[in-house]
Amino acid sequence: HWAYIATKALSDWALLAGMDFKGKRILNVGCCEPIDELFFARQGLRRWVAVDQSQPILAAAQDVLNRELSPPLVGRIALCAANAGCLPFPDAVFDLVASFSTLEHIPDPAARQQAFAEIARVTRPEGHVAITVPNRYSLFFFCHRQNMRRGTGEYGYAHLYGPRELRVSLE
Repeated sequence: HWAYIATKALSDWALLAGMDFKGKRILNVGCCEPIDELFFARQGLRRWVAVDQSQPILAAAQDVLNRELSPPLVGRIALCAANAGCLPFPDAVFDLVASFSTLEHIPDPAARQQAFAEIARVTRPEGHVAITVPNRYSLFFFCHRQNMRRGTGEYGYAHLYGPRELRVSLE
């Protein structure tokens, strides 16, 4: 489990390599384990907001942040209970919106598309969006399907995207 998380984090963070975070407002849709918050808090950002719909997950994430970061760094991070399909923020407020391995866990296709629309809505016109989802045409698909049949899947429902479907969702 730890090796997967480490590898996944490094590949997610590679999407943001070279981006200047100084003075930026960033939204992370899907907090869970606050590894992104721990990593990016030290990048000079203005504000990092992480949303998740689970209050217990947010409480656990806050405990980790309080334990691992200095108070000034913790002060730059806000954790917020929210649904990805109905983000409680004004239009065009974030310089970067990231969603790493989150949107695929929304079972309803219309709700998934609404989450994409909300991410676009809260991103500034000159801002950036970084989203990762599992690829339907990867080895992961076969492992996931087999684990779900056996009842050994660790994270429940996941919609795997093909490249065309992802492009349509982003457009």
